[in-house]
Amino acid sequence: TTLGIGATTIRCGCSHKGRLYVANGDTLEYSTVAAITGTMAGSFSLADQLDGQTIIRIFSVSIHPGVIAENVLVVFGSLGRVLVYQGDYPASATWSIIGKYDMPRPGSNISFVEIDGDIFVSTYSYAYWFKDLFQGGAQPAYLNSPTLSIENFWQQAGWQAVDTLYSQGCYYEPSLDAIIQCLYQPLIDQTGMYNNGISHLAYFRKYKAWAHWNMAPFQHPVRTDLDFVYGFTTTYGCSYNSEV
Repeated sequence: TTLGIGATTIRCGCSHKGRLYVANGDTLEYSTVAAITGTMAGSFSLADQLDGQTIIRIFSVSIHPGVIAENVLVVFGSLGRVLVYQGDYPASATWSIIGKYDMPRPGSNISFVEIDGDIFVSTYSYAYWFKDLFQGGAQPAYLNSPTLSIENFWQQAGWQAVDTLYSQGCYYEPSLDAIIQCLYQPLIDQTGMYNNGISHLAYFRKYKAWAHWNMAPFQHPVRTDLDFVYGFTTTYGCSYNSEV
């Protein structure tokens, strides 16, 4: 049971150091350790740090200061603000903010891929890895951007201003070891188009290289089609519900 935020309007959540955290607007609520029922233990306002932005995603990320691993709570704001907190929980004496960054605006609340202990963040301007930002700041995050080599292509994609069913989200495709980015509108001038479908960019992590796909948009959340076999299907890229 939530304390002050409406349970039906929770925007995001995660597990962090054994507690459930949920967020809506600029407020976090958290449970006691290992709780699976009952009322939340406390709330924590981020209004003074978000400057009018709202929370769209939260993650628990392991960092390694020296030789000791510690999980930090990472908060992403709607217009690009990124906050990093360390400590046991918000009401403890150990709780403190250790990172505050202003990055480009995320494409949507599903413009994040958590993979191998890091977070791929897809923004209107470019994509970046969270740990590049945390370890070095905004400039190294940009210089190490996976989209740096295709930045002009990326920025011409016609990003939407609001979340929709066909938001410019991204997801991980394990059999290809690729992050698939859905773009709002086809890049017609550069590549042609798939019927009236939406363009996709596929980032192959092994090669650090991109492919461009023209196919039907996916409807989130994304699920794997168990009948899918590469090269032997009539539905891949042809149906909003069966393309993955």
